[in-house]
This record gives sequence, C-alpha cells and structure tokens, in this order.
Amino acid sequence: YEPIEDDLSSFDLLADVETSAIVAVLSRELPQTVAVVVANLPAERAAALLQQLSPALATEALERIAWLDQLSPEVQADLAR
Repeated sequence: YEPIEDDLSSFDLLADVETSAIVAVLSRELPQTVAVVVANLPAERAAALLQQLSPALATEALERIAWLDQLSPEVQADLAR
C-alpha cells in the first residue's frame, strides 16, 4: 500500500489536529476507515493514535492495513476528502 501523495494531501491537514480529537472521530468509524487514516500518518503519530483507540478497533484496523494494497485509487481519494 502506498500512502496518497498529492502536493497537499487531505491527510496532511491532520498534522495540526490534536491526536485526541482524531481519536474521538475515528472511534466512531469503521475499522477500514481507521486503517486508511492510520496508514497515511507518520509512524509515530499513527502509533500514538492506535494506543488511544479501543484495543478491538485498533487490532481490526491493523488487520485491515494488510489489505490496503487492494484499495482502489478512487476509494483512497474519496476517503481523503
């Protein structure tokens, strides 16, 4: 899986958002959505975010990351919006 690399990815906007705020939003999302967001964050930020999610959601999201290489570019772009 290759993270989305635009000049300014929508995921870059998360750099200025508190991790706790991202966790609050992602805790209500499906694991596959969490996986896409986590996969597009810097490793340290992704790890901090995963530690704050429920263990079940974090585990499911990590399992989904393994399948992200099969995610179509259209779906990646839609999630980035």
